[in-house]
Amino acid sequence: MRLERTCGRGHPPGRAVQEGLRLSAVTQEHLVDSALHRLWGECLRRLERRQEAKYCFLRALAIARQQGAGLFELRATMGLCRLLAERGRPQVARRMLERACPGVQCTGAPGEGLHQEMQSPGLTALWGP
Repeated sequence: MRLERTCGRGHPPGRAVQEGLRLSAVTQEHLVDSALHRLWGECLRRLERRQEAKYCFLRALAIARQQGAGLFELRATMGLCRLLAERGRPQVARRMLERACPGVQCTGAPGEGLHQEMQSPGLTALWGP
């Protein structure tokens, strides 16, 4: 599912995500709930609905941790880090990213390059947009 379709023109933000979560509740299959909350958070972040986006990322993170889904946990962390960096809190984002990815160091002065590092092809390929 592409983010552009989820945030699609003419559709309320998160419509596809809401449908996914509804189906998850009906079928009791919760394997992708973390991914759905993260995707909704990305959509809201792009629409500058930051507080709602933060809640979605934190919910995605909690679900991923509960399920022991490391990749989903990293992807939710990346979304939250992007949000923090955009809100002028790059040092907090850097620390969070370094804790989530032991052995990976974020370089550069606070506020410089953090967003670019998180957009690097290697990280984007691993954790998604």
